[in-house]
Amino acid sequence: MKNSLFLVCPFSNLEQFLRQQYGQEVFFLTAMAGQSQFHELPYAEAVIDLIEREQLSELYLVNDTACRFMNGLLDEAPTHGSMAEGKLEQLLVENYCEIKSQPTRTAQLKKMAAFNLQAQLHEITSNSFLQTWLTQNRLEIKGLITSKAENEVIEIQLGVYEF
Repeated sequence: MKNSLFLVCPFSNLEQFLRQQYGQEVFFLTAMAGQSQFHELPYAEAVIDLIEREQLSELYLVNDTACRFMNGLLDEAPTHGSMAEGKLEQLLVENYCEIKSQPTRTAQLKKMAAFNLQAQLHEITSNSFLQTWLTQNRLEIKGLITSKAENEVIEIQLGVYEF
């Protein structure tokens, strides 16, 4: 098993679920709705330090279909004004037809999660410091859509970025 780092939302409580799927020797980084601060240099440097120190070879960006923020937005519930909610709301606005045209609520959540994971990857690869580091090092970045309720883990192909 490769050494892996999972970026998860602390409200999704996915750590134990993912350990059951990927083993006990994995690491977690939490950010509300998976919205990290990779655009901030000190944050990016700290994550790279962890990756190098623990010799990690995989970074999983994870979104669970029970995400309270995605569900709230799809229900058109009032938001709390957080940065994470704002980013998800923008994703929903930009991809509204594609998300809402899905036949079931679960499919809508999976589609929205896929867009969120793609946006997270874009944020990572838009940071020039991280681009340089990723160019020089081998770190696989993968996307996971999970459903703890259904005991489901779906690995999705994220877009390929050339540096």
